Amino acid sequence: MSDLKEPPNLMGKYHLINNKLKKRFMKNPNYSEISEEFIALAKECEQNQAWQYAGLCYTAASKCYHTMGITTSEINSLMQAGRQYLVAEKQNANIGCPSMGQENIIAATKSFLDAAERVPDAPEFNVLVSECLRELASFQKGSSACDQLLKKSISMFATVESLDELILNCIEQESFVEAFNAINEQISLIESIERNTLSRYRHSLHDAEINRLLLILIMYPTCVKVQPAHRNVLDKFIANEENTKNCLCLSDDEFILLQSLIFACQSEDIGAIVDLETELWDYLNANQKCLLRMLVRIVTNEC
Repeated sequence: MSDLKEPPNLMGKYHLINNKLKKRFMKNPNYSEISEEFIALAKECEQNQAWQYAGLCYTAASKCYHTMGITTSEINSLMQAGRQYLVAEKQNANIGCPSMGQENIIAATKSFLDAAERVPDAPEFNVLVSECLRELASFQKGSSACDQLLKKSISMFATVESLDELILNCIEQESFVEAFNAINEQISLIESIERNTLSRYRHSLHDAEINRLLLILIMYPTCVKVQPAHRNVLDKFIANEENTKNCLCLSDDEFILLQSLIFACQSEDIGAIVDLETELWDYLNANQKCLLRMLVRIVTNEC
C-alpha cells in the first residue's frame, strides 16, 4: 500500500476484526460473522473514500469465504477488492500522486486473477470476471501485461471489443504476428454471430480486414516469401471477384485502392505507394493511418 494518511479508526477496526481470526484454545474463529464485519468495514471505508482500505477489507472477507467454501461470495469479494484498488489508483492519478511501486495495480491484478481461478467452480461469474480483467488491462495500455490480461479476459469470454483492444495494444508494441492472429480470431467471432445481429458488427469487420491487410504488407513489404495464412488474405484482394468485395465489407474504391497497394508493393513502385497513401488517407481511421505510414517508411527505406 502507498503511504496515504490513515483515516481515523478504520485501520484500528480492521486489526480488531483481524484478531478474531486467531485460533483460541478449543474455539475456532466464527468465519461467517468475521466476514460480515469485514464487509461492513469495507463499506465504511468506501464512504470515507478510503479506497485502498476498502480493498483490503474485501480481500480479508474473500479469505473467510474461501475457508468456508462459499465460492460465489469469495469471487464477489475479490472483484469488489480489485475495483476498490483501481478506484484508489484513479484517485492517486487525479491528484497527481501516482504510486511509484504500482501497489494498487498489483493488488487489483492479484484480486482479479484469484477470482478468475475460482470461476471454474462458479461459471456464472465468467463474464463479470472477464470484464474486470479487461478493465484492469486498460490501466496498462501499451505493455505486455496489458496483452496478458486481455488474453486471459478473452479466453474466459471473447467479445469483438476486447479483441479490438488486444489488436491495438499488439500493434502499439509492434507485435504484428500476435495482432494478425487476434484479428483472425475477431473475424471468426464476428462471422459466428447470428445473421440478424451481424449488421451491427459490419463496421468492425470492415476495419479488421483493412488492419489485417496492412499488417501483412508491413511484415512482407514486397510480398515475397509470404506464409500461406497471410497469402490467403492477399489472394482475396487480388482475386477481384464481386462476392469477395462484399465479403470484405469494402466499397469499390477502397477495394481497388488496397488492391493497387498490394500490386505497388509487389513491383516495389515507391512513387505509386506514396501516391496511394494520399488516396487511401480519407478511408482510414487513426490507427490504420499509423499502419500505412509505417508501411511507407519501411518500403521507402528498403526498396
